[in-house]
Amino acid sequence: MALFGHKRQASRLAPELDDVALGRVLNGIAAARGPGPQDLAIAQVEWLLRATGDDWDRRCHRVGVLAQAAPALARGWRERRLRDPDALLLATWSELATDPRGALALCRVAADARPADPTPWVGALAALRLLGRPSSELSPAWQGITRA
Repeated sequence: MALFGHKRQASRLAPELDDVALGRVLNGIAAARGPGPQDLAIAQVEWLLRATGDDWDRRCHRVGVLAQAAPALARGWRERRLRDPDALLLATWSELATDPRGALALCRVAADARPADPTPWVGALAALRLLGRPSSELSPAWQGITRA
């Protein structure tokens, strides 16, 4: 609908919401091109996830946004640091849209790498949902979330 001859634009909700640090890292990722800048972007993502500490809700949101914004960066980080819990976690979430079975397998590895973090189990629930698995298969993932 036009008001005074101007078209209304739909408001855009930024994926980082009110997370200023996440917004800065997203801007850094967008600016990174080539191997050198990608190393810097990985370092920024690593710092951001480490700085989140045990704020599991914020961590889950950050991982979800970063996974969508930079799947190639997530794969590159994991290839460089195969056992790093944060690299595993981001790779897991980046695989959800393209390979939920692979993501489910990575969820288990990420959960083993940092048992106190429920975020891999949230990813497992998402993968199971995408695969259309029955509710009986959701229980282990839910137990992983509540146990962490």
